[in-house]
Amino acid sequence: MKRCRWCGETFAIRPGSGRPRKYCKRSHRQRHYESKRLTDGCGLEPDGLLIGTFEIDDLRDRFFAFEAACEDIETDLEADGSLAAHKTAVAKLLAVARPILEIRSAFGDRDLYG
Repeated sequence: MKRCRWCGETFAIRPGSGRPRKYCKRSHRQRHYESKRLTDGCGLEPDGLLIGTFEIDDLRDRFFAFEAACEDIETDLEADGSLAAHKTAVAKLLAVARPILEIRSAFGDRDLYG
């Protein structure tokens, strides 16, 4: 299995001759080409990514919430190291981490996997 450079989905590698595929679909290869031409035209680095201010603000908010939760959990566990406290801490951490894991959907089909 290989991961598509555009959408990140895994796809089966077909045996045979020729260059190994990097994309799960031909349209994703085309989207990557278009994106590369756009970033080249804007003077960005070859692996640059254009991202809107809304997405950047959303990322900052998610990471701030994650950082705050980690600090809170660390403080809570210093005060109470019981199994129940650890279970509660894991539940809190998962609740904050899930929105971070949804970042991929926030970016649509943009290349997050290089």
